[in-house]
Amino acid sequence: MENDTRPIAVFPGSFDPYTISHNDLVVEASKFFRVHILICANPDKPSGMFTPSERKDIIMSAFKCCYPISVEVVVWPGLVTDYCIENHIEYVIRGIQYKNAAEELDLSHIYHDDANLKTVFFPAYDATHEHISSTRIREYIKHHNQNWKWFVPTQAIDTIENFAEEKLNNI
Repeated sequence: MENDTRPIAVFPGSFDPYTISHNDLVVEASKFFRVHILICANPDKPSGMFTPSERKDIIMSAFKCCYPISVEVVVWPGLVTDYCIENHIEYVIRGIQYKNAAEELDLSHIYHDDANLKTVFFPAYDATHEHISSTRIREYIKHHNQNWKWFVPTQAIDTIENFAEEKLNNI
């Protein structure tokens, strides 16, 4: 898509791991934007199950086939606003649910105040995905509960399984 004139929007998160809810948002947002998935380290969260490099591999595996869209996946050690300023990006995309609306609106004000970014919200259109969280998936994986496979993109299951098996063997 060399001549793609759609604006770039960044989708920041920890993605530990990437879920079908994340994927739904990226697919929907890609109708309007060229999407940069920004893997960020959040100092308020524990280091996570997967390394940033593994998270990138997981996300890339979700888009290897079956999707006619391309995304750029970036591991970024700094602030979202710094990435956007450095790359002349004006938009941030975020998923929004009733239960996190206030938090997401607060975050959008921070993005706007810090770097004049515009936040575009995408609601969770599939109500069956409302309860999905990376935290829940990590707990399933840690306890060898195979239900986690229902909550990640099918194309990413093998990649997640390989990384998870390695980690669980080292515990």
